[in-house]
Amino acid sequence: PAGTPCTAILAEGSGTITGVIPAGETILPMANTAGLSVGQVVTGLGIPFNTTIAAIAPNASITLSAPLNLAYGTNGIVTALTLPSCAAVDWRQLVVSFPHWEEALAALQELSHTALLLNNAALLEAPVAAALPWPAGCAPPLAGEHRLLLLAAPDAMAVLPTWLQARGGTLHWQAPQAGGRGLPLRELCWNHTTLHWRGSHPDWTYLQLLLPTDPRPALAALRQRWGEDLVWHLEVVRQQGAARLTGLPLLRFRGIEALQALIDHCRDLGILVFDSHECTVEEGGMGQIDPAQVAAKAAYDPAGLLNPGKLRGWLERSSRA
Repeated sequence: PAGTPCTAILAEGSGTITGVIPAGETILPMANTAGLSVGQVVTGLGIPFNTTIAAIAPNASITLSAPLNLAYGTNGIVTALTLPSCAAVDWRQLVVSFPHWEEALAALQELSHTALLLNNAALLEAPVAAALPWPAGCAPPLAGEHRLLLLAAPDAMAVLPTWLQARGGTLHWQAPQAGGRGLPLRELCWNHTTLHWRGSHPDWTYLQLLLPTDPRPALAALRQRWGEDLVWHLEVVRQQGAARLTGLPLLRFRGIEALQALIDHCRDLGILVFDSHECTVEEGGMGQIDPAQVAAKAAYDPAGLLNPGKLRGWLERSSRA
């Protein structure tokens, strides 16, 4: 009955309740945890679960959707979303120039840990910056000029220009994002950067990397070995509330063996590689099978019709059946 602890379903340990919700059973989280909200009813799919307090709940109507995220349409179709909202921010677009890569990298790292409100922060090494189009009124970079691209809240503008100048940067261009015409700065970030570069460098490819907490030793080691065959594009992300740098480097393609050698080198340096040259969810993601994704496919797509061949865990499950 409702309100009864889930000890019959889940094993308790270390102050948390962990285990598997059997298919057809339901739980009602009583504390915010594991991406669930208080009072959210979850239908069990045989998916591993970790929560602090849970109770059986009748009449389940909301299913756990986390396994569908980043599964590339392999295990279900989302038909409805509930999204939180917040106050709109009139983001300012900023292009900051740096003559030295080390100063630009240090500024990006430090900036990501300040209290300044930013929506995006990307760093482009000089060869990448030179190959991109730029918004109207923003002149192309000079030779050897690295560029830091920011979307900052208006409140941050009272601090940012002098803060950046003290760290070797120069505010080269700024404009409001709202109501702007022409190319927005967002179009030069993330994989838009990759597409622009490969439009003029068809013999190049790229990787997606999560860099170590202190990325400098790894970046230095990669530069020493791979030289001009590897040019850098960095972005800031948040992982479990902490700021981290992710890399989308461009690399000259010299064959499968050289690509694999680079990937192996990255992993030896403690870099998490999301290999965009692989076709399965697992190899292109965390590198391992996610049981929750496979269980969701068994529940929502038991015939295996969605994006066949993309989810390796499902293929291996089917081969064992």
